Amino acid sequence: MATFDETLDQLKQAWESSSPDERGKILTTLYQEYSKRHIADNNRIWTTAATLVPLSLGSFAVLASLERPTIGQIIVLSLGGWLLMTFWLIVAENHRKFQEGSEAWLKAIEKRWGFDEVPNRKPRGLPDRKGMVRWARRTLWVLVTVATVVCILFWPGGVFVR
Repeated sequence: MATFDETLDQLKQAWESSSPDERGKILTTLYQEYSKRHIADNNRIWTTAATLVPLSLGSFAVLASLERPTIGQIIVLSLGGWLLMTFWLIVAENHRKFQEGSEAWLKAIEKRWGFDEVPNRKPRGLPDRKGMVRWARRTLWVLVTVATVVCILFWPGGVFVR
């Protein structure tokens, strides 16, 4: 059985000995597959957000619906929302990394095809879309963290308000 490096060497030799038409077909197939992966990862990011963000914020709505919550209810509901938000942040960051891997392959294939100069659609002075989304996710997580601490300390029935 061949080692990983030997297999890569065999693939390199097969690539170098293939015709330009075969290489074009291979690159087209790879491009299509990595495009599908990129889109699927994007859908995973937004699907998990559409599920976990409302659930994490919903714990605060449940807390607000209780007339006189106990300290235990405040802690459980606040930390439950915080844990769901933290889980979402971790999952979203992992999906983003997978998406960036697919994007790296797409850009490598585009470069091989001679599309080195793809125009940038980012407006001047604004962070790119990835940066804005990452900033929004982390800001939301910080807000939920602050809300958790505030609820535990200052909610009626909390540590400081009995």
